[in-house]
Amino acid sequence: ACVRQCFPNKLSLYLSAGLPIFYHGPEDSSVHRFMEKYPVGVSCSAVDVTALATAIADTVTDASLVERAAEARQAAIEQELGSQPSSQRLARLIGALPQELQTAPAPLSPAATAAYL
Repeated sequence: ACVRQCFPNKLSLYLSAGLPIFYHGPEDSSVHRFMEKYPVGVSCSAVDVTALATAIADTVTDASLVERAAEARQAAIEQELGSQPSSQRLARLIGALPQELQTAPAPLSPAATAAYL
């Protein structure tokens, strides 16, 4: 169940490299669904060694994949992973919190800080 819900941070790091991504995992994973929406590389769910090897070979030999993946990468950053969409999601999350949790507590005075340490 975790692979269906979790979205690994390393995928964002891989995207920042600007190269197509090869993902091997289940079709019902969050990464596979992301790569269907934003084809930033090749997603392969095959367990058969021959099919897996073919998918890897296709990734390496597809001359237009780099260009297509770069376009999809840009769209993913603008729509999902960039600072603006991330800030908007954070604002919605904060807005959904109870009012008493939406404001930060007052900072401790220097004396209270010193007593705490």
